[in-house]
Amino acid sequence: MGETGAGTKHGRRRQNGGEAMTRKTSSRSRRRRVGLYRAAWVVVLAGLLVFVLVLVTACSNAGTSTTTGSETPTTAATPTTAGTETTSVTESSETTAPTSASTGPKTIGIIGQTLDSPSVGKFLVQSQGEADKRGWKILTANGAGDMSKVAAAWQAYTSQKVDAIINYIVDNTQIAPQIKAAADAGIPVVSLYSGALVPGLLQEVGGNDFANGTIMGQYLVDYFGGEAKIVYLDWVDLLVTTARYEGVKTVFSKYPGMEILDVHALKVPGQVEDARTAMEAWLTKYPEIDAVIGGWDEPAMGALRAIDAAGRDVKVFGFDGTNIEFQTMRDNELYVATMATAQLCGGHAVIEALDQIFAGETIPRRVALPAYMVTREEAPADGLTPENKACWESAGQPTIPG
Repeated sequence: MGETGAGTKHGRRRQNGGEAMTRKTSSRSRRRRVGLYRAAWVVVLAGLLVFVLVLVTACSNAGTSTTTGSETPTTAATPTTAGTETTSVTESSETTAPTSASTGPKTIGIIGQTLDSPSVGKFLVQSQGEADKRGWKILTANGAGDMSKVAAAWQAYTSQKVDAIINYIVDNTQIAPQIKAAADAGIPVVSLYSGALVPGLLQEVGGNDFANGTIMGQYLVDYFGGEAKIVYLDWVDLLVTTARYEGVKTVFSKYPGMEILDVHALKVPGQVEDARTAMEAWLTKYPEIDAVIGGWDEPAMGALRAIDAAGRDVKVFGFDGTNIEFQTMRDNELYVATMATAQLCGGHAVIEALDQIFAGETIPRRVALPAYMVTREEAPADGLTPENKACWESAGQPTIPG
């Protein structure tokens, strides 16, 4: 019985010792778990803090833009300056060119698709005269109807770094890359009767040729009493002439009796003979033709030669109002009227525009020169060129009646 008691006592001690160890182990485990929990909460709290800081930063930057890589901030459109372009072009927009860095005489390059016609020749005389007054040098490049020569001339002028370039009656849309390249090189560019406002162009001097066409169209409606068969000679490569045709056609569309039998796309150069050949073919093809309209004076007079040779009574109408055209109107009753453009103003106006550009002044991007109908009875005397009344008076010439 004594051994049993002693064994029991020792057993209790071992049991109690085991329980104590278990309690100690359990306590250490609880402390370890608490430590892990605390560490986890620290991580969670740190993460929340970072999230809050990011959110606050994002909110504070709302409404601003950053520029990275190839991105650029969006800015409002600004007026065109030499070497830059506007986002959009409107008829009423203006442009301010920086003051020219060069001083003294300027070298101006003039480029034309054809510089041989009487109208263009008159403009050249005016521009040269104005340049002479200022001590400027004028260079000319005649594409003679070859657009590759026109493009080469643009490249040459741009490489030479001329002080300015004037586009003489070449559709601006056809040479838009060359105009922009010159502008990017810091060379001011203006154009004369060349149509569209394209990037890099500082000013287009010309007329409202669609309106001029509508005036011509209405004149023919009134002249023929709303009943006539018409053929038309057009230069489809130039916006100025195609705008005139569109104006005529728009008016005729309101009068069923005004019929356009045919339209011929003229070859330039050689437009006079091409017009004569086309007219000869029409006189054979159409037994009844009341009138022919030339997109400008030269094809109108070429058509007149064919009409005279055939002995037909076909009335002739034209545009521009050159001395040769007025003389033809006085001498030949078949040439009824012309829509006279500002022949005395255009060549002056482009040089005056360059004067303003070199001075850094703000100028309109489009200048529309006036034009009006001149009939055979109003054709001025030999030697006078009344292209429009304002220009005649400024040139000291008499105005025509009315």
